[in-house]
Amino acid sequence: MCYSGFMATMGRLLKTARVGAGYDRPEDFAHLVGKSSRQVREYEKGTVIPPSDVLQKWAAATGKATDDFTPTPEEAPVPEPPPTTSPAIQPHPGIEELARPENAAIREATGIPDDLVAAARRWLLYGPDGEPWPIGTIQEAIDLLKALGGRLQRRAGRGQ
Repeated sequence: MCYSGFMATMGRLLKTARVGAGYDRPEDFAHLVGKSSRQVREYEKGTVIPPSDVLQKWAAATGKATDDFTPTPEEAPVPEPPPTTSPAIQPHPGIEELARPENAAIREATGIPDDLVAAARRWLLYGPDGEPWPIGTIQEAIDLLKALGGRLQRRAGRGQ
């Protein structure tokens, strides 16, 4: 999944939910999620991923589930990867660190299943510039996997 495509699609899903709930202007909605109208616009443009507490408030205000805001691979298609000059690229140091056996307690405490971490080790995300976008820290890995995990597990439960 392309990171910029993921963010843009998430922003579109957030805006669609807001407008669908009857809030035509970000200014009228911002107080419900505890953010400024500028921040709401940034979330909806896909320039910033909202923190989980904001997603929970957004869901409550729009009558949606938080995982309804997480794009699926079909909604945020993967572009052709750009050619790489280095076959030794390590795209996700944060995910690799999270996958280490000594970090099993972190995975368990955050509710991230081992099979999701294993799958994420095979992903290659691209940033807006078309270059590989590394998940540099364990916290970045946790945030991404939590956002994607609920959506993927819900779809798997429906047999999709």
